[in-house]
Amino acid sequence: MLDQSPQLIEPRWNRTMRSLHLPISEGELDSYALAHQLAFDAKNEVSIFSCVREARENARQVREEISGEMWECLNRLYLRVRDARTSLEGSTPHGGHIFWRQPHEFFSDVQIRTFQFEGATDATMRHGEGWLFIQVGRGIEQASKTSSLLEAYFSDEDMKEVLNTEEGNMKWVALLKSCGAFEPYCRAFSPRLSPEKIATFLMLDGEFPRSVRSAVERVETALTGIAEITGKDAPSVFTGAPDRSITRLSRLAGRLKATLDYASTDEILKSGLPVFLKDVREQCVRIHYALYHVYIGYMAE
Repeated sequence: MLDQSPQLIEPRWNRTMRSLHLPISEGELDSYALAHQLAFDAKNEVSIFSCVREARENARQVREEISGEMWECLNRLYLRVRDARTSLEGSTPHGGHIFWRQPHEFFSDVQIRTFQFEGATDATMRHGEGWLFIQVGRGIEQASKTSSLLEAYFSDEDMKEVLNTEEGNMKWVALLKSCGAFEPYCRAFSPRLSPEKIATFLMLDGEFPRSVRSAVERVETALTGIAEITGKDAPSVFTGAPDRSITRLSRLAGRLKATLDYASTDEILKSGLPVFLKDVREQCVRIHYALYHVYIGYMAE
């Protein structure tokens, strides 16, 4: 909010809500109320509180499979968010609570603690089946969310904005910062912002971990590792043929990876970026359900 004029704040919030697939509020926009909703609303399944609470409950159910450092990081994050939510009860944006004065510090703290959990996961968990499933989940989540952000920012209406204006530049900076990509983008290209280069970087860059392509590569690699560990690629004991559900899962992941490996920004923009991004998200959903069917919801026999 500090780097933008008041008339630019509402479109930025609207893009944020669209990227999370949440309804856009009607009437006068209240930034503090929206920030509170996205942070602490227990009824909002994509709020920070809801996500952290769900993650902690999932971790509690598989406590014996994760490291003590992972549990400690996640539990500390949950307590931090829960205590902030509790202390805000009954307060108003005009009160003296630190969240209302400096909400960005709370969000930055949550982000850093999330990175700590990811680091603890990679550093202390055995890189076997459980770790690979975490990589699949992280990859699908990142590919879907980065695609949603790009779709929200590259809508037809937004593409009509003139880049060489303060408003246009700040919009693209906001997109890059939302993905933690501003500095990596500047190193890869230059501080001069280009919508086409930003789309290329966030979709197709193979070295930036938050890009759609990098996330999908991790999904495909992890699924291959899971199949090797579990023997799910072995022939069926009933038919003697390879399990068709496993083949379909591998094919879905491989197809999406190939699409991103050989895509070019010019072709994507020419055919329609929102259409391409929607297709990526739909393929991620199909991979998710296929994975569940093969490894979790399979028939007992």
